[in-house]
Amino acid sequence: MKKELLSERTVRSVFESIEILHPKTLPRTLCIDESHAESGFWIKKSHHWNKDKYNVNVTDVERCVVVYIFQQRTLAFLSSYFKKTYPTIQRMDVIFFCCDMNGSFISLAKSCFPKAIIVVDNFHAIQILTKSMDKIRCREQDRLEKEESKDGQLIWSLHHS
Repeated sequence: MKKELLSERTVRSVFESIEILHPKTLPRTLCIDESHAESGFWIKKSHHWNKDKYNVNVTDVERCVVVYIFQQRTLAFLSSYFKKTYPTIQRMDVIFFCCDMNGSFISLAKSCFPKAIIVVDNFHAIQILTKSMDKIRCREQDRLEKEESKDGQLIWSLHHS
């Protein structure tokens, strides 16, 4: 099977064709997530690029449109952006704040959108449950292997060591 590679020029033209709204008011349901992308921003004071492997995309879920794509993902930057761009009264109108379980996103929701209900999307909730169950399964499997008798038969015990 032949793989087709897209040139950087083609990818840039596609991204440039995406309309990013920069709305004057925030949507009622705001969704925020990271997306893998080689990005960064120029720091004027130190004259160098601060590179990151992720962008942060903000979407209006009800209208299915991208509100903004940030090349920085720090809590300080995101918090400053929302507080400077949107007055408190507008930020209070956000009803739902959908994100993964990133601590920075949850802190952002609490500080900038205090009335919003924080909703963890299904994908990330199931992902963390699956990882937790896998850790427990591995730990129990290791414990049982340690209790294995000399003749190769498992000794099942009801107590935890």
